[in-house]
Amino acid sequence: MKANEVMKLLQISRSTLLRWRKDGILKATKLPSGQYDWDANSVFKILNKGEIRGVYLYARVVYT
Repeated sequence: MKANEVMKLLQISRSTLLRWRKDGILKATKLPSGQYDWDANSVFKILNKGEIRGVYLYARVVYT
């Protein structure tokens, strides 16, 4: 994935993207051109795509 795609999906800035790469949160491979190819699996892991997430619902009933 390209950096712009990752930043748009995760709604983060370029500095955050680079910091997450440095911290190992996102994986990227450096290409011979000097650009990074971002690992889609690590991006979607952050987005929780494909995982079942718990949802809690609160409802208040008022009788009049």
